[in-house]
Amino acid sequence: RISAQELADLVNASFIALGEAQSRLCEACPNDPYCSEGQEDMPVPVEDAECVLANTSDEQYTALVEQLTCQNALIEDFAACTAEPVCDDDSFFECFSVLFNDEVCPESEGVDPPELGVACFGEIACADGSGSYGEESICDDYEDCADGSDEANCEE
Repeated sequence: RISAQELADLVNASFIALGEAQSRLCEACPNDPYCSEGQEDMPVPVEDAECVLANTSDEQYTALVEQLTCQNALIEDFAACTAEPVCDDDSFFECFSVLFNDEVCPESEGVDPPELGVACFGEIACADGSGSYGEESICDDYEDCADGSDEANCEE
């Protein structure tokens, strides 16, 4: 297994590429609704490398690392696609299909981090292992987990 830092670096490479692409879009097209409304949805790179993979088999872990490594090989193509954003055009968002291309980097069954019970980068695993959620999702009157564990123990 790779170290927590190496795993964080694999994940961060995509986050950094997405953040840089967003910056280019918002600099070129400051009035784009995404720049005023969608920025909080962008992933934030991990500052301290704490990534805990719980309850993963060696096979699942290897598949996850392979998937992230494959995805990171596409970052250069993604950066080229988003290099010159066009305002009032969906081409920026179409570039995401370059980075998240299931034909080039197919997702393996059961490899998606939430499905593996990942508590990673500030996310909390759902009690039933169905996914994960951020701290801001606790007691927000929306069930992010199939079992509702993110809304459990909330004061009325």
